[in-house]
Amino acid sequence: MHDLDVLPGLLTVWRPAPAGPHSTPWIPDPRPASYLQEAHIREACITDPGPRPPSWLATVFELPGELNAGALERALLGWIDRHESLRSRLLPHGGPGAGPRGGRVSRATLRAGTVAMLRTVVGDFPSGDELSHRIEALFDQETDPLTWPSFVFATVGHTDTESTTLYVGFDHSNVDGYSIFLIAHEIRELYAAALRGRPAELAEVGSFLDFAGSERAGAALVHSEHEAVAGWRDFVATNGGELPGFPAPPGTPASGTGAVGDVTGQGLGHGHAGAQAQAGGCEWLLDAQGAQAFQDACVRKGGNFFSGALACLAIVAHGNTGQQRFRAIAPFHTRTDPQWAQSVGWYVGLAPVGFAVRGTDAFREVMAEAA
Repeated sequence: MHDLDVLPGLLTVWRPAPAGPHSTPWIPDPRPASYLQEAHIREACITDPGPRPPSWLATVFELPGELNAGALERALLGWIDRHESLRSRLLPHGGPGAGPRGGRVSRATLRAGTVAMLRTVVGDFPSGDELSHRIEALFDQETDPLTWPSFVFATVGHTDTESTTLYVGFDHSNVDGYSIFLIAHEIRELYAAALRGRPAELAEVGSFLDFAGSERAGAALVHSEHEAVAGWRDFVATNGGELPGFPAPPGTPASGTGAVGDVTGQGLGHGHAGAQAQAGGCEWLLDAQGAQAFQDACVRKGGNFFSGALACLAIVAHGNTGQQRFRAIAPFHTRTDPQWAQSVGWYVGLAPVGFAVRGTDAFREVMAEAA
């Protein structure tokens, strides 16, 4: 939050709520939680009494012009209808206090069209810093994985610029980082469609709830000699029975930090050695032009951006420690079918990555190993 340039303005909170003629609109749903969701819910249940630590992801973007509240409400409800996982809740059997470890997680789901939006005007904030803290507190308080909704919307209206900033925060059980990149386009398109009275130009998407079932069905086919299990087993065994640690003691002066610059002909600009305080947020290494130059250079050498980035990490690790093999665990999304490509959910896996890196290798050779 503190990396954002939060503009002051009028804060309004938008909260989904069950609606419709039914007194109990929640429908028991036999589809299982995904493995990540199940672990996340169980972890929330064993947290010590008191507020749970935040586990939210969020995004923020602008809506142009003076806000049409009715159109935005239709857009947000349409977006919730579009992604079934946002209309579904998970609870351990027996409720939030049940089953500290083990046990099943049950699901209930709302039908499309049975969600309403409750709007609360919080007030005008003349200070961006104060507003930043208020929105952060909102996300901390209203993205509890054991409640529904575990996500919340907030708008900040700016009279001087005639624009509105939309903040959207979710507990991690609803979204992954890839989902975050889909949200602005979809809500802006739904909002534009609501303003103009036309259908939104968005392709149909599959439901993460269906994916979770297919994920478990696929996992049931995995046995002790499956290639994925064998790959993990070898990865751990060749690292002395451990997952890979950071390839240098904290405070070790970095060697080879110019790897990206060596490839692109540009310096990193922000490269520095030695121990650094760990803090949240981002530090820019390459701007858009530099990132494109790095991608182009990697493609010319037979790789791509990701294999090139892995090669840079491996070269730096070799320079620090002399290790002849670079090992890391890489996240990847599990959207293995076109219907999941634009689907909001927690589509994440982890894969072991290991490849040779020798002091005599050129960047092209290290990148080939990484690829």
